[in-house]
Amino acid sequence: MTTAAAVVGAAAFAVPAQAAIEVDHGSEFVSIAGEGDGPLRLTVTDPAGNAIGVKQFTGDIELNHDGPPCFDGGTSTPDMRPGDKLTVSQDVDGGAVLNEYVIENVLANWDFVPANAGDPVNGVPATPATLVITGTLPAGAASTAEVRIGGDFPANVNVTGGDLDTTRQDLDRRLLITPDADDFTIRVSPIAEANVAEIIVGAGADGGNITMFSGQVNGVLDCPAIDTSRGPIALPALPPRPQPPGDADSDGVTNDRDKCPSVVGPFNNDGCPLVVPSGGATSSGGTTVRTIPLAGATTAGRSVLGSTASASLRVANLSLARRISAARLRSQGLRTSMRVQEGTKVVRIAVYKARNGRKTGRAVFTTNRTPRAAGLYRVTLRDRALLRRLRAGSYVMEVKAGRNAGSLGTATRIAFTVTR
Repeated sequence: MTTAAAVVGAAAFAVPAQAAIEVDHGSEFVSIAGEGDGPLRLTVTDPAGNAIGVKQFTGDIELNHDGPPCFDGGTSTPDMRPGDKLTVSQDVDGGAVLNEYVIENVLANWDFVPANAGDPVNGVPATPATLVITGTLPAGAASTAEVRIGGDFPANVNVTGGDLDTTRQDLDRRLLITPDADDFTIRVSPIAEANVAEIIVGAGADGGNITMFSGQVNGVLDCPAIDTSRGPIALPALPPRPQPPGDADSDGVTNDRDKCPSVVGPFNNDGCPLVVPSGGATSSGGTTVRTIPLAGATTAGRSVLGSTASASLRVANLSLARRISAARLRSQGLRTSMRVQEGTKVVRIAVYKARNGRKTGRAVFTTNRTPRAAGLYRVTLRDRALLRRLRAGSYVMEVKAGRNAGSLGTATRIAFTVTR
């Protein structure tokens, strides 16, 4: 299994009042009820007819549930699995068979995918901790099957791939889910591995024989260890864990959002180079524009700003808290982050009062900063002059970048609010 979180708890499904066999072949648990006082015998045989486990008993019994009673004799507990037959008979010579049940094909596998904080600067969304369960059931069993998850859960969980039963459970202690299909993948979030005590999948007729699976375990409490001579059981394949999108051209725009994944370009142009009319290299006002063909695109009559175009420098992915309290400002300063292009030597940050999301009047604060390298650049403004002036109200931060303070490019702006 992919996790050690599965534990064998109390019987996952209530033992029916009528004669019935309940088996969890993941933990080798068996419950027999309603067959009379006995003496009785349980015999487990493999598909070839070989007996792999025997238990003599009287009355109702549970085997391997928090310890004894265990199977009789031998030095190991039988490794039961789909296709094996459980036979309950009278324990006398030629005793009549009272009940027979072939373990059904009920299997499951699960994985806990940790939470991912995401990368808001690059547009990668955060994802919650998720439990992913894949399972296999007998044909047509999904509508009556049940996935039980026991543990301690958040007040609200989101379930896909199955229907969460909210009518007969404490949602903070156990979750009961009906799978959407016989071969299912259920995702539950937010759930971390520490929240889960047991995961049990069960299928069978209501009031009749039931097959359950709670995952492979290393042994049975206080009973002989499970016989492993039959080898591992093939569990349903888990889907691959989601991977964050990469950034092939290292321009700060992830591949899932980058329309030019092999060419460097700013975030506000979907990762593609900025385009200007072509005409070869020209010079105006000390700024040189160099024609560079677009990779994989028709470039007739078009060119892009070359690396020597100082006026083209600007920041991308400008980010800061959109609402921040005055107390937090005093304790932490005003934190912002951005992406700066190759060649950026100066970043000018200005803060303005705002009306309807637009800057007004003169800047209440201006500062120049000097990034050391291209890429992600984080700044924390702690200047007393700024913190004194940032009272409750609306503001706009404006950032310009350039090769020097005299050749700053286009401004990038973001609005924010200071609360009391």
